[in-house]
Amino acid sequence: MGVIRDRRVENAVWFRGRFAANRSPALAFGRALWLGWGMKLEPALESDVPAIVDRVNIAFRGKGDHQSWNVEHSIEGRRIDELSIRDDVEEELVFLFIHREAEGGLPIATVRLEPVGGGLWHLGMLSVSPQWQAQQAGRRIMETSEAFIRDRGGRRVRMSVVNARDSLIAWSQRRGYRITGETMPLPCEDQRFGRPLRDDLDFVMLENTL
Repeated sequence: MGVIRDRRVENAVWFRGRFAANRSPALAFGRALWLGWGMKLEPALESDVPAIVDRVNIAFRGKGDHQSWNVEHSIEGRRIDELSIRDDVEEELVFLFIHREAEGGLPIATVRLEPVGGGLWHLGMLSVSPQWQAQQAGRRIMETSEAFIRDRGGRRVRMSVVNARDSLIAWSQRRGYRITGETMPLPCEDQRFGRPLRDDLDFVMLENTL
């Protein structure tokens, strides 16, 4: 689900196959962002789309052995579809990053960054394979994403989280995010993103100043 953005944002121009000028040498290495401990984020390719859809849907809506610690229990069905991911891969002002378990392997983590305007960016679709969550991969991905945003002139990062996800909201608050008091309704009429099991769900906005 996209956000309303200001397309005049100059520091977010994306040239295919490389990052825009003015990137930090400490942050960028070729086309990848290094997280430390041998982990790196790299731009998603169109060939990655099916695997990204599987990874995100498992992370947000998985059950049983595939269940994440912060799964969306209050919504059933898929979280994302291939059309939405393909749109992100093709969109110049969306930065969709993945981490692969091995060089050339399938994605085991994702994050989506998008400039909104006025120094504000949206961070979403942060997902990590349950097997990697104990290694603080989510925290490292968030910190690297914030550094990437800061490097491009961003001053604030916003996330939208379903209000029933108390554990994720608490985790984000420990990372410096605060609840803004703003809310946004779920797209209940769009079954592409799942079916709410409760009638009191909406998105709460969390924001962090960089």
